[in-house]
Amino acid sequence: MSWLSARNKQRQQGVALILVLVILALVTLIATQLVTMRNLYSHRTYNIILSESAWGYVVGAEQLAKIALHQSLKNEDLVHADQPWATQTVEFSIDGGTLKASLSDLRSCFNINSILDGANDSEDMKQSALPGQKVFQRLLELLVVDQNVDMSALTSPVRDWLDADVVPNGFEGREDEEYTGYIQPYRTANQLINSVSELRVVSGFSDEVMTVILPYICAIPGDTQLVINVNTIAKDQPELLASFYENLSLDDAAQILSSRSQEGFSEAEFNPLLPADAKLVEGASIVFSSEYFAAYLQVELGTTKTKLKSLLFYDRAKPAVQLIARMGHND
Repeated sequence: MSWLSARNKQRQQGVALILVLVILALVTLIATQLVTMRNLYSHRTYNIILSESAWGYVVGAEQLAKIALHQSLKNEDLVHADQPWATQTVEFSIDGGTLKASLSDLRSCFNINSILDGANDSEDMKQSALPGQKVFQRLLELLVVDQNVDMSALTSPVRDWLDADVVPNGFEGREDEEYTGYIQPYRTANQLINSVSELRVVSGFSDEVMTVILPYICAIPGDTQLVINVNTIAKDQPELLASFYENLSLDDAAQILSSRSQEGFSEAEFNPLLPADAKLVEGASIVFSSEYFAAYLQVELGTTKTKLKSLLFYDRAKPAVQLIARMGHND
């Protein structure tokens, strides 16, 4: 009996030791998990604070952009590239990071929504090319997007994407019947676009096409005016100026832009520079001022990077700068 009691006692001691080891392992595991969770929540809180701080800086920069625009234009009749608002990207040091900001004139590019300028519900108008289509087609041809394709194969689908009806614009038009037949079907927007990125889902606009045209196009929400500001067109983008005219060559357009003074053109200075046979596309307008601008804002704070593109409207009547929309930096 004494031998069995000793053996049972050893077994009990062994079980107790195992239980102690198991408990110790569990305590260690729980402690490790608590430390890990604490670090995780600490980093998460830190990132939230950084993000909120970065957003605060971006919104503050937006207000500075509005002030800079107002101060630059309040006593000016012309809008040109030598005014303070048009300064190249400015960079500020902030506590723990940097802030970058720049402004661009949205009248210095082709507004995709202007394809619908002058559109109405008449049957003849639905099948004929609008002024904006003609300008856009001319721009695509000058950019040599694709020598083997009639550029109406790109302009008509864009018009159909924007207009409210479901009738294809000519043979090259594309409406719901086209897109609902895709493996992943969808329908046309049938409204103005807010971002040129929407063109990527329009028939014909491949990555190659988008790469070529992106520096020349923009989208102004709710605006269809077919106008361009000759004072803010980049001098290395004569295609934009030439696209608004019939019989204006790239060389002539480039020469006109290169002769632009720092103060920009007035109408009286610009018109004599045009060749005698250059004719403005009917329905299009050349202007020397602007009211739509985009502010590109970026804040790097610690490990956080926040980007914002703010669309601004300069109301000359007040004068005041209004925020139209906020969107992604690359839209």
